[in-house]
Amino acid sequence: MIKQAGIKQADVSTRPHGDSIKLLAAAFAVVGLIMCLVFASESLHIDLSRQEVDSYLWVIGASAVAFYMLLRVVLGRTRINQLLDRIVEKVVTPFVRTK
Repeated sequence: MIKQAGIKQADVSTRPHGDSIKLLAAAFAVVGLIMCLVFASESLHIDLSRQEVDSYLWVIGASAVAFYMLLRVVLGRTRINQLLDRIVEKVVTPFVRTK
């Protein structure tokens, strides 16, 4: 079970080479994004209370769904689904662990 979890044991890592670097880079990217959002909200005088963030997330989600539906009508269902499949595959594939 320890090997499956990828925990170092006796200075031998079962994680793929460079996996820790990717994890560290992703952590720095998340922290940097949050810092940029806070800096931008302060300089633009945008309220970032929990209620405001929730409403922004609802607007973003509803806009994404509306944009997807509009593209389905304009470009066709199969073409948009294939495009979405390719995008999801490119985003998710780097995070899938191989044995």
